Amino acid sequence: MIARSPNAAGRPTSAARIPLFGAGVQADRLVEQCGRQASVRTLPGGYGLEFGCGELLVCVESEAIALLASAEHHAALRQIKDVVALQLGRLAGAQAARVAWEELV
Repeated sequence: MIARSPNAAGRPTSAARIPLFGAGVQADRLVEQCGRQASVRTLPGGYGLEFGCGELLVCVESEAIALLASAEHHAALRQIKDVVALQLGRLAGAQAARVAWEELV
């Protein structure tokens, strides 16, 4: 799993790990799609996406994508997770149905 972002301290935060065939390509596609609504920065081993209401860290593993989402409040966190779920559904179809978010804060 990815390390917690310093910006996430004290904010509602959720993590997920999605097993995906071709995780690197799927992560690139996810970031490309979500990047239409967020500013994107490349990080070692993944990406950081800054939405107006929070952020999403995307870590590429060998056969999975690890996600860490945080936001100012729970409603904003839900919006970020909904965007991710929508885009993953479009990109990965049935593979993305295995997304299970873990609430950290």
